[in-house]
Amino acid sequence: MLLNVLIYRVNFIIFKLVEPINLILNVRSYLIVVECNKRSIESYGESTQIWSIIPLTNKYRTP
Repeated sequence: MLLNVLIYRVNFIIFKLVEPINLILNVRSYLIVVECNKRSIESYGESTQIWSIIPLTNKYRTP
């Protein structure tokens, strides 16, 4: 019983240590994805603007 409690404590401490590391890695990968999206939007800015205009025109709108 005591051994189980000890193992639980150690696992809990390890989890608490690993959690922020995972969070930091997730945030970093998220920022990388955002940066990539931003760059692709900047490089294809004109085409994305055209695609956002198309739904507004009546020609492409479904009746």
